[in-house]
Amino acid sequence: MFLEQLRQSMQEALRDERLLLVGILDLDGFKQINDRWGHDQGDQLLCAVAQHLRDALRSGDIVARMGGDEFGLLLPNIRSIDDARNVADHLMQALKQSIPLDAQVVSISASLGFTVLPWDSGDNQQILRHADLALYVAKAQGRNQYCFYEAAMDLEQEHLMETLIMTQEALDDQRLVMYYQPIVTLPQTEGEISANTTMGKGIIGFEALMRLQDPQRGLLTPAAFCEALDHPRLARRIGCYVLDAVLAQGEHWHSTGLIVRLSLNISARHLLDSEFLNDLRCALKAHPGMPPEYCEIEVTESAPMQDFQIAHETLQQCNDLGLRIALDDFGTGNASLSYLQKLPAQTIKIDQSFVRDILNDPRDFAIVAGVTRTASMLGLEVIAEGVETLGHLQLLETLDHPAMQGYFFSRPMPAKAVPAWILSYNPMDYNVKPTQGHNNSAEMTDMGLLRAHNLRVEASIQYLRGQGDCLPDRIIGVDDVAHCHLAVWLDRFTNPATRPPEIDRLHRRLHQILTDNPSQPGSAEAQKLAQELQETNTRLMEELQMFLGERNVYGR
Repeated sequence: MFLEQLRQSMQEALRDERLLLVGILDLDGFKQINDRWGHDQGDQLLCAVAQHLRDALRSGDIVARMGGDEFGLLLPNIRSIDDARNVADHLMQALKQSIPLDAQVVSISASLGFTVLPWDSGDNQQILRHADLALYVAKAQGRNQYCFYEAAMDLEQEHLMETLIMTQEALDDQRLVMYYQPIVTLPQTEGEISANTTMGKGIIGFEALMRLQDPQRGLLTPAAFCEALDHPRLARRIGCYVLDAVLAQGEHWHSTGLIVRLSLNISARHLLDSEFLNDLRCALKAHPGMPPEYCEIEVTESAPMQDFQIAHETLQQCNDLGLRIALDDFGTGNASLSYLQKLPAQTIKIDQSFVRDILNDPRDFAIVAGVTRTASMLGLEVIAEGVETLGHLQLLETLDHPAMQGYFFSRPMPAKAVPAWILSYNPMDYNVKPTQGHNNSAEMTDMGLLRAHNLRVEASIQYLRGQGDCLPDRIIGVDDVAHCHLAVWLDRFTNPATRPPEIDRLHRRLHQILTDNPSQPGSAEAQKLAQELQETNTRLMEELQMFLGERNVYGR
């Protein structure tokens, strides 16, 4: 019936020279509602949604249920694309109303995919496929929104199908493999180190990371197949594989006396699947030699946002089974700090996009410091991802030693390489100097900003001497003298009205030395500038020391 109405509407749109809007609407999270409250309540919700749609549509518009929680829409007599957007906005607003059911009141959102005729062309099936493509994009962009079809989506869909096929074949052929990356915390003194246990050496555990062994392209990281990991077709199968593979590996290591905590990543779709807890219990039962307290489930902060109540209950039941919960990639989504209080998580992993740039951008350092401070006050473990250089480590040290993970310690490695790495790992190899405990959170940020400044000066000196690859960011830009780490520190902890002018002059001179530098790194002129840079910074620190009294301005 709907296809016949679509055919007639297409003919009328061509005859009347008006636009026809063809849409597919899909309810977000309907499966979870069905699983939670039963099919009777689900059917009642579908009837209520259909009524809301009919009430919001104009005379002549058509809505039809196409199966499950999908509805088809035919909206004729559209005058312009702006008119189409207005109609779409009106429909989205109508669906935001709470819907009373027999046992409770439900709030639900929807995603909409549209294509516009005659700008789009093809037969009925092609038109509906294009609307469905637009719907897929709307869901991929976060749900609760609408999207219009564009020709580029066909290429994206083709790429997606190739990725799904590649990943499914790898799963079937056992070419998905787990690699392991260590998570460490550095002791402040050599006396704190014990070679008898992994924890005694500061090894908290390992994160299990998936790789795909491709016959032509070699070992692929998830960046090459990430679209498949949370796709409806594969999310649960891949999740079950990860649970079994990681718990089996942990069971083997524990049986040989290698007692380590393992973290594994679960996709949002699998986490919210009604079968997830059964899958988890089955995996734990199959591997009784891996204690649940040594297992940690990592979920991205966006997963609970798709259905907070279901996610909260599922994660709480994971805790009840003895597993830890980690919020991964924290800071990259739309979650607020209130998540740290509301979700039953024991670990926060600060996303590497912030950690990698803490030496170059004081705002990223402030974010890392803020999340670290808040999470620590809530009693949560904090892990900084993306630690790649000694500078990262030294700066993170000012935040009272959060746990760390990154290439500076080790790249992800196959399971067979882990025992040898643990034997060879010595935390004192990383030249971390003991730091005095900070009295308060302000002092943590204070010392961190100053430490970043001095590390950046040291890196610039090494560059001039021909011993570094490049200058740090925010050094030679027009306004960098006002936005670097030291500038932020000066604005925060000193009063410009009472600050000696010599401090600002020396600060400007540091930037000017590098801005005016025409020399090749390593040349005699560059070596001379390196010496001037070092002497200028020493004088600047001395001026700050005299101005501030007892405060340690070297950030060490």
